[in-house]
Amino acid sequence: MNIGEKWTALWNGDFGLAHEIIDPDFRIRFGSGPGGDGLRGPDDFAGFIKHWLEIHPGLVFELEIPQLEAGSEVVLRWRATWDDVPEGHSGIDQLTVVDGRVTRAWSVTGARSFTPMG
Repeated sequence: MNIGEKWTALWNGDFGLAHEIIDPDFRIRFGSGPGGDGLRGPDDFAGFIKHWLEIHPGLVFELEIPQLEAGSEVVLRWRATWDDVPEGHSGIDQLTVVDGRVTRAWSVTGARSFTPMG
């Protein structure tokens, strides 16, 4: 699995990946929504995701396109659906990856799904 697939698996509850892919100095910023500015490292982040999954029954994340990479930056476009919102939401995450671990993440989400361009 590449880093984007592992990131998505972590968001889907594979918490064993946290110490593999999240740097001890990890920080995240969300464009809106759940906060997270105080999260540090793999344990904080895994706990945050666990809580998020608990309060959103049926939440599932999937990558919509293959990850885009430029140097240490990885960009992911994703979609999330859950029991209360079957039409889903979309978002874009930008990850800074050093030695296979995410050191910084920026996540922006919207209250609608991306539609295919054509």
